[in-house]
Amino acid sequence: MTSCSSDEPQDNTAASSTNRGDAKSGEKAEAKADPTQQAIDAYKDVLKDPEKYERDHSDRDDYHPTGTYSYALIEANNDEVPELLLKNDCKYFSPVTFIAIGQDGKPFAVDRELVAGAGTTAARANVAASSEGDGIYEWSYTSGRPEVPTIHYNFDGEQLTEGEKSEWSQVTGTPAEQVELEWYVTDDANGLKKNQSGSNFGSGESSAKSDSSNSKDKSKKKKGKKPNPDLPAGYVKKGDRKEGNKPNPDGDASASASKDLPEGAYAKAGGPIPSDALEATVVRRYKESYMHDRAVFQSPSGNIKCAVDASFAGCGIPSYRDTKPYGYSKTVGANWWVDFKNWKLMPRDDVPPYAPDDGGSEIEDVPYGKTIYFGDHVCHSEYNGMTCWNAKTGKGAFMSISKTEFFG
Repeated sequence: MTSCSSDEPQDNTAASSTNRGDAKSGEKAEAKADPTQQAIDAYKDVLKDPEKYERDHSDRDDYHPTGTYSYALIEANNDEVPELLLKNDCKYFSPVTFIAIGQDGKPFAVDRELVAGAGTTAARANVAASSEGDGIYEWSYTSGRPEVPTIHYNFDGEQLTEGEKSEWSQVTGTPAEQVELEWYVTDDANGLKKNQSGSNFGSGESSAKSDSSNSKDKSKKKKGKKPNPDLPAGYVKKGDRKEGNKPNPDGDASASASKDLPEGAYAKAGGPIPSDALEATVVRRYKESYMHDRAVFQSPSGNIKCAVDASFAGCGIPSYRDTKPYGYSKTVGANWWVDFKNWKLMPRDDVPPYAPDDGGSEIEDVPYGKTIYFGDHVCHSEYNGMTCWNAKTGKGAFMSISKTEFFG
């Protein structure tokens, strides 16, 4: 009996100790749970079914989906839980859905929708992260004009609210507190490893802003990341490409073939055709057998106009004919044409090959942030200029209204 009575409390004590140990272990495991990783895991499910989080745009005639989505990870309210921007890749304007993690640990889309892209006219729009992890910026501007009207949206963990309105100039560049985004296709998990906002991401700081933080002097901005020259490009729907010269699936991962790119040039220039490049859609066809199919395209501002076919390729910067930054001849005029065969600037006094002719008059706009290719030639458009190169030789040029520099 004594033995039984002494065993009984020992068993209970052991069981009680074990239970307490299990409870403590559970508490420790819960305490060690990484909110950043939990959010990323939730966003992986979002990327598997992006349509679930998007609004119905059937009534919008300015959205032309390509069939793919892209995303970017940012920090918008200075906590350990990142936010997700989900973009429905459209030919022109693309709707951007802002997704966050709710109190229940599940992702949700906020009511306000953002826009990025370029219209068929001069209208442009874009979104930028905050280098301080404080909300998000939306640009709404017009190509050809340096001013970029901007709205700063605040995020309180539940919704975006319109904040300060400002304006900056493309001449001086993107403000330090605004970070241009690099977009990733939904099946590329690398974007979930890169928060594109400030250094507070994943720092373990309080998830709630202090009163002093909220009342900080907005005029004293921290230095943020410089604009990323490797901006988003449109993503091609699988099966849309023709056989022949196809983008290299490893193009995004491989470094540029040229290590000496001019300042402002596209980061992937000099390498193979990027996997996110779009094949030119405006291609003029000619009846004459000696004429080759010709792709014609231009920057959204119309200041850089290009023509590419099997026999020649090049771009013209019409403004050079007036500003003459690279010389002038009384016989043939200013050097304003960038020849893709010899990669040099040269004069041209005949009708430029992108001008309307028997093959048609249409010319394709290449929206900022997009990459286009035809044959072996690739061009990437940005508001600070256009970078074109030959994917086989690695030679190319960065062209803008102020300068043209060659590489490769």
